[in-house]
Amino acid sequence: MKAILLSRVSTDQQTLDEQTNNLIEHAKAKGYKQENLIIIEDKESAIKLDESERRGLNEMKSKIANDKSINAVFVWELSRLTRRAQMAYSLRDFFIENKIQLYCKSPEFQLLKDDLSDMDYNKGGVMFGLFVSVAEAETANKKARFHRSKIRNAKSAKFSGGFVKYGYFIDNNGYYKIDNEKAKLIREICNRYEQGI
Repeated sequence: MKAILLSRVSTDQQTLDEQTNNLIEHAKAKGYKQENLIIIEDKESAIKLDESERRGLNEMKSKIANDKSINAVFVWELSRLTRRAQMAYSLRDFFIENKIQLYCKSPEFQLLKDDLSDMDYNKGGVMFGLFVSVAEAETANKKARFHRSKIRNAKSAKFSGGFVKYGYFIDNNGYYKIDNEKAKLIREICNRYEQGI
């Protein structure tokens, strides 16, 4: 039988190597051979994208639909699958319907019974629900911290990422500074506007 190893990080600055290597060892410990492991690695946000927009999940579903010898998916932690409860339960139902075992490495649990007949409600179901809630709470806290950080940075003229408005540049310390050459054009436009031009 074959297994999919699903590795995901949220940004281009993060690396997938350690996560994938750990999943390979975990899958081997569960009895899968190296040549029967299908690795799907992706760098995409589990917060911003809907289930249908997630390349890694779409590839996983496509491979499962086209290869009946796949009977398991391995993830490092549940948040690598998704951080959104609605999506998590949709994926849970997908695994149950297709008799695909979900192995989570950290914390370690499996979703289905060993014979893949149904969800293991006493262990897998409880762990799944618990860590979906944890992942969603972490996301809410992360968004709140990010929002507070952006407000704090804006008050002190510190750059928080994104598009730098015309007339400014970011100095070596990460603060907005006026670009005097571009500022001349902005002043000229404002002066002409005030004159009714």
